[in-house]
Amino acid sequence: MVPIRINAYAGPGRMLFILLGAALGLLLSWPADGLASKQSVARGKKIFDSQICRDCHTMEGRGGKAAPDLTEIWKKEKRTRDWIIGHLRNPHQYDHFTIMPDFHFSREEEEALTDYLLAPK
Repeated sequence: MVPIRINAYAGPGRMLFILLGAALGLLLSWPADGLASKQSVARGKKIFDSQICRDCHTMEGRGGKAAPDLTEIWKKEKRTRDWIIGHLRNPHQYDHFTIMPDFHFSREEEEALTDYLLAPK
C-alpha cells in the first residue's frame, strides 16, 4: 500500500478531494470475490431449483409451502451472509425442529446459493 501524505496546510476543499481519492483507491482495490457475480447468482438459482429447495421453499411466488418463503430473506433480522451459509451447512444447529436435511453442499455451492438468496429480486 502506498502511504498517503496530506498537506496539513491544505484547504478544506483540497482535503476533501484527497480523502475521496484515497477512498476511491481503496474501493477499486477491494477484492472482487467479496461481491456476488452474475455467474454466481445464476449458479445459485440453478442449485436452488435442482436441489429440491423449491419443493419446500417459495421463491418469487413459486415453490412449496412446507418451509419459509425465501424471496426476501435478506430483509429478516440476523439473516446475514454468514448466518445463511451456516444454516445451509448445518440446518439443525440453527433450528432444532427443522425438517430441512443437510444437503452436504460444497463451499462453492454454499456461496452461490447465498449469493442467489441475497440477490435483489
